[in-house]
Amino acid sequence: MSNMRGLTIFIADIKNCQTKDAEEKRVLKEMAKIREKFSNTRKAISGYDRKKYVWKLLYIHMLGYDADFGHLEAINMICSPRYSEKYTGYMAASLLLTATSPLLEQVINAIRNDLLSPDPVNQSLALATVANIAGKLIVDELGKDILGLFHNETVRMQPDILKKVISCLTRLYKQEKTLIPSGLVSVRIAEILETKMVGLILAACGLLLNLIPGHGYDPYKQCYPRIVSHLYRLVVGKEVSTDYMYYQTACPWLQIKLLKVLQLFPYPLDPRLSQDLIDSLQRIISTTDVTRSINKNNTDHSILFEAINLIIHYKDSISQSMRSQAAVLLGKFISVKEPNIRYIGLETMAKLGEHPDSRDMISRHQATVLISLRDPDISIKKRALDVLFGMCNSSNSVSIIEELLGSLKEADFNIKEDIVQKTALLAEKFSTDLKWYTDVIIQLMTYAGDYVSNDIWFRLVQVVTGFGDSPNTVLQEYAVGKAVAALVLAHVHDNMIKLASVLIGEFSNYLTDPTGVFENFQKHFPHCSVETKCMVLSCYMKLTHAYPSLVNVTFGIFEHHTYHVNPDLQQRAIEYYNLCSENFEEMRNAVVFALPTYNEDVQKQNMLIQKIVSYETQTEEKPTVLAAKSEPVTVDLLDL
Repeated sequence: MSNMRGLTIFIADIKNCQTKDAEEKRVLKEMAKIREKFSNTRKAISGYDRKKYVWKLLYIHMLGYDADFGHLEAINMICSPRYSEKYTGYMAASLLLTATSPLLEQVINAIRNDLLSPDPVNQSLALATVANIAGKLIVDELGKDILGLFHNETVRMQPDILKKVISCLTRLYKQEKTLIPSGLVSVRIAEILETKMVGLILAACGLLLNLIPGHGYDPYKQCYPRIVSHLYRLVVGKEVSTDYMYYQTACPWLQIKLLKVLQLFPYPLDPRLSQDLIDSLQRIISTTDVTRSINKNNTDHSILFEAINLIIHYKDSISQSMRSQAAVLLGKFISVKEPNIRYIGLETMAKLGEHPDSRDMISRHQATVLISLRDPDISIKKRALDVLFGMCNSSNSVSIIEELLGSLKEADFNIKEDIVQKTALLAEKFSTDLKWYTDVIIQLMTYAGDYVSNDIWFRLVQVVTGFGDSPNTVLQEYAVGKAVAALVLAHVHDNMIKLASVLIGEFSNYLTDPTGVFENFQKHFPHCSVETKCMVLSCYMKLTHAYPSLVNVTFGIFEHHTYHVNPDLQQRAIEYYNLCSENFEEMRNAVVFALPTYNEDVQKQNMLIQKIVSYETQTEEKPTVLAAKSEPVTVDLLDL
């Protein structure tokens, strides 16, 4: 390439262009010249010139211009016996062709010939191009050839080619999972893991990381001892050439891959294997620290976090002392200024908190996590929220929920919904005082009403209404008082008005000033959605039934809405208008009555509780007083 004078001059001209227009003018001029050369059938183009023009097209393509010609001339160079031209053809195929390009079919046979060629250089070019393009056509036409190379005895003696074959096979398997049946390559991978060639082991680990999730770990059990052995050799023995030492760390990229693969297997039953594994993990945890070298820190911390992920994966199989060490280290990392380390530390701590026995360990770092919750970086905030959710228990739930409510006022809209959901779940799970639970839900409605779903506020309606034969009248009176107080504010969210209309309508007997409450409703009524207006009209009907003196004002409101364009609102208005007349007084007494307490079975029919049970299933902890398994409840607005 460096010897192509025309290409060198063209690149220099592009670099010297002062404006975008000048660059475009030069590119278009060159494209016109190349198009003319390729279309001139009277004069044959030499191999050198064709190669030069193709490289110019590739450069133009990389600049972002649409080089929509010359593709066939470029990829036909794959068939050339000369290395420089073949290399150019493969480079053009890699850059210009996609998995769905029509021209791809024309070069499949040429690529196959190079794959099966005894020349390792040709094989390398073909393998690199196949892996780069991939796609269904490549898998269908060349997949079996790649598998054949994987098992080929000649290729086995060529580590560089075998490494490329494994990497190519990994790429194709990502495209088509049926390419490699379960267990087909397990013996061969185990044999490869017997070697001490870093590149081969690294490629084999990459293939295992893709195969095991689909096939399960059982077909690849024979690989496990070899993986543990390699990890022990690198971490404890540092048995590796100095060429593979990076900032005094032996093959960090391979250590990370080995730790990732181990997370796909269960804890080993063999005592020797388990001891080697524990020794390796202990060495990683005990020797990793923050240094002045950024590269050293990045290397060691990457290994450390994968080691902690493996400790989390093994759960009770790992000693509590080692989990405690991991928690202490994570506590250090989430307090550093470097945002990337803090992010990964918080993410890993959240995973550690999923284990019930580890929650006390991470709860010691609550103050540090709360600092991250106030961080301006939204991604760090989200990870801190996950950690707080995981560490919450009966002893710290009140303080954590208060912090979440406080952060909700200034939170970015990207995280508000997550805060609301987690706060509601925690309040439901750890509530021992139903008045406090009521306060939490109403505060959620006040600070972030847009993000409070129906299942959250309707769960409060269920709790206040009560279950079984003994309603909590003290709670009902308290909830009505809170709803009345919320309506006094100048701006009240639509969802809060829905909640208030249900609570006040059902428990209006606790009102001390029904006229004032009605006036507050009317203040917000014009700004409500149609759905909310329907619920407010139902509330008006129940208030009218409880306080007949309100009929003079509610009657006119019902009459006004009998002509509303929304059929649901119109239907309610007509029904309530008729019920307010003296002719329907007896029917009104039969129709308008207080909402009865819920059956105990309804405790199991709430979406919020369903989420709690889902979370508890993952963390293997039983729900508390308000938590029970559930199915979603459907709310008919006509019943409110």
